[in-house]
Amino acid sequence: MKYLFLLLSVICTLLLTHQSHAATLNIENGQLMGAYNVLVDGAYYDVKFKDGKGTDLFYKNGGWVFTFLTEGGAKAASEALMNQVFIEDAGYADYDNYSERTNGIEFEWGGNIYTPYECFTAGELFKGSAFFNESLLSNTNGKVDSVAPLGYNFYPDSDQDFASYQSWVYAQWSTPVPIPSTIMLLGTGLFIIVGINRKRINQ
Repeated sequence: MKYLFLLLSVICTLLLTHQSHAATLNIENGQLMGAYNVLVDGAYYDVKFKDGKGTDLFYKNGGWVFTFLTEGGAKAASEALMNQVFIEDAGYADYDNYSERTNGIEFEWGGNIYTPYECFTAGELFKGSAFFNESLLSNTNGKVDSVAPLGYNFYPDSDQDFASYQSWVYAQWSTPVPIPSTIMLLGTGLFIIVGINRKRINQ
């Protein structure tokens, strides 16, 4: 029976760690370039914050390639940035409070990180979701970050190159990596132990 309680304790610890997950920051020369292991809808992703044209980042082999394909998915990705990357924890707060420390953001009052999920009208317009990271300089009484859907307003292959926008940067997401199977294995072990205990009781 003691093994059952030990296993349950480990599972509870893993679940609590999973729920309070914070991503690993990708920092180069003091600039936040992106993050690793951002948890979005049950899978881990890496993300890079990039300037430039949407066509250069998302148009591959004759088609548009987006990691998230719906408004809900892009919104969930933006919310993950707000809750796992731009947070007040030690080692994270400098990038949460000072927007210009994010790659591609030069505006000291705040920055927008844009996750597109669709390109339409013959490849002329993006739909996406934007996470706005408000700087302490903008609101010393308490910064307020936000997530909002945005569409019909970005031209991916025009003079609207994000390199010329001080407060906008693209989020380029990797393909998803499934959550490690540790919890699943422990769950299997739990069922095995329960089965063994029931067998002993029945005997």
